[in-house]
Amino acid sequence: MGGDSHLTAAERDRIADLKAEGHTVRAIDQALGRSPATISRELRRSALPSGGLSPRYRRRLVFAQAPAAGGA
Repeated sequence: MGGDSHLTAAERDRIADLKAEGHTVRAIDQALGRSPATISRELRRSALPSGGLSPRYRRRLVFAQAPAAGGA
């Protein structure tokens, strides 16, 4: 996982979940094997002034995990 240039949808989801559980940036970076700067940057991009994650960000996560339409 770590070392790739972009976070995967699964990593973004895990960051959101761990942050919501109250984990620190350092704890999240250790859990994901990513740098603290990467985690911090992702949290800043998706954060609301209240400290929560934006609904748009959460919807994107849900959409990314939804099964593709038109299956057999």
